[in-house]
Amino acid sequence: MTTANVTKYTAITFAPVQGFIEKSRKLRDLYGASLILSYLSQQLVKEAQKTTTVISPALPNLQKGMPNRILIKGEFSKSQVEKTLLSAWKRILHECRTWIEKKLPNYTYHWEREWTQFIRS
Repeated sequence: MTTANVTKYTAITFAPVQGFIEKSRKLRDLYGASLILSYLSQQLVKEAQKTTTVISPALPNLQKGMPNRILIKGEFSKSQVEKTLLSAWKRILHECRTWIEKKLPNYTYHWEREWTQFIRS
């Protein structure tokens, strides 16, 4: 008996994108939410490209408007996706916190616990 050559595909989507965007009360909130989601998608694509072929989105170097649905030719495990998303989320939070603390240095911040919780959620 011969074994057929089987090509594996991986589809990735993450949510709650609609809920995230629905909570935007102003245009700038919507824009910010869209940038965050596009960045997270782009990081997934970049990580997947290291070991697989990304089929969709077709323009992985364009961050703005990056969809939250990614199709990959090859295997990209759930744990790889989770690790990539968590790592990208931590980078976003670190950048935000650093920016705030540099721009407003005259304040004393007592938010270590809150930042830690944001990272884990």
